[in-house]
Amino acid sequence: MTAATLHDALAAARGLALSLPAEAVALADVVGRVLAHDVVARAHLPAADASAMDGWAIRAADLPGQLTVVGESRAGAPWLGELGAGQAVRISTGALVPDGADTILRLEKGEDDGWAVKTDTTPGMGRDIRFAAEDLRRGRVVLAAGTRVAAHHVGVLAAAGHATVPCHARPHVAIVATGSELVEPGGPGSRGTIFDSNRFALAAQIEDAGAVVASAATVDDDPAATLDALRGAVGGHDMVVVAGGLSVGRHDHVRASLDALGLQPAFTRIAMRPGRPTTLGTVGDTRVLAVPGNPAAASVGMHLLGRVLLGAEARWSRMPLGAPVEAAPGLDLMIRCRDQDGLAMPLPHQGSGLVSSIADADLLAWIPPGQEPLGVGAPVRVSRL
Repeated sequence: MTAATLHDALAAARGLALSLPAEAVALADVVGRVLAHDVVARAHLPAADASAMDGWAIRAADLPGQLTVVGESRAGAPWLGELGAGQAVRISTGALVPDGADTILRLEKGEDDGWAVKTDTTPGMGRDIRFAAEDLRRGRVVLAAGTRVAAHHVGVLAAAGHATVPCHARPHVAIVATGSELVEPGGPGSRGTIFDSNRFALAAQIEDAGAVVASAATVDDDPAATLDALRGAVGGHDMVVVAGGLSVGRHDHVRASLDALGLQPAFTRIAMRPGRPTTLGTVGDTRVLAVPGNPAAASVGMHLLGRVLLGAEARWSRMPLGAPVEAAPGLDLMIRCRDQDGLAMPLPHQGSGLVSSIADADLLAWIPPGQEPLGVGAPVRVSRL
C-alpha cells in the first residue's frame, strides 16, 4: 500500500474518531470531559432584578432629598412590599430590588440615621441594578455540544442550574509496548536494555486527551506473545495503541499479528518524518493505532492521530520560524521546536529516537513537502505539545 500523505492520514483518523454514548457526569468530575449535547440555562440569571451594590433601593425621581427607610432587602430574604413615593429600602448586594424601586443609592452616597436616609446626589434611573435575565436567559445555550469542559466552565454550568451534564463516555484504551530490550523504569538497567518510556508517555497523552487507560502491557519480541497481547488488547477496548515492532525485521511481529487479527487498514505508512511506519485501522469496532517504537516518533504519532481518534484533535495555528529549515521532497516533516519569543525555534537534534528532543520541545512545526528550504520568518503551522 502506498504511503498516505499526512493530510489523508488525518482525514482517515477523523473518519474513525470515536463518539461514544452520552452519560450524566457530576460537576465535580466534569473537567476534561466532552459535552454530548448543548447545555442550556435552566432559569433566568438573575432570576429577578437585583442590586449590584450595598445601599438603598429608591425611586430616582425622589432625589436629592430625604427618604423614609421602610424596610430591608437582603440576599435570600427580600422585602416583599411595594416602594412608595419618598421611601427607601436598605439593600445588600445580590438582594432583590423591591417593586416600585428603579435605582440604587450607594451606601457611601447617603446618610442613614436609622429611620431616614438623605443625600444630595441623584443617581440615574436603573443605576447599579442587575436586571432579570441580563446575564443568562432561560433556554440560552451556555456551552455547546463538543465543548471540552475546562475548569473555568464549571461555575458557568452550576450558575445555569445543572448538577450534572451530558458528556460522551470516555474511551477505554489499551497500550501494548513491544521490545525485548525494555525494562521497567526505576529498576536496574543493564547493557543492551532501555527503560520502557513509550508505555508511560502514551498513557499520559491518552489521559490528557480525556480517555481512560484501561490496560498497559509490555511484550517481548516474540510472535506468539505479540499476538496474544494484541488479541487481549483488542478485546473489550475502544482503542488500542501499539508502540514498536512495525519494521520488517525478523523480530518485528506487530504487522503479522494485526493481519492475523483481521485488521482493516486505513493506511499502513505515512509519508512523514518521524513516523513513516505509522499504521491505522480497525479490528471489529476497535480502533488500532500502531506507532514506531522510537520515542519521538511514537509521541508525534499519538499527538497527531491518537488525539483525533479520541475526539481531542490537536489545535494548529501559525508562527514564524526562528531558524531556517530544510524541506523534504515528498515528505511532511514534524519538526520539534521551542517557542522563543513568538518564534518557532527548531531544536538542533531531530532524531526520532531522541527523548531529549521531546523534553526540550513545546511545539511541533508542520513543514510540508518541498524542494526549497524555509527561511527565518517563514510562517508555518504549529501545534502546542
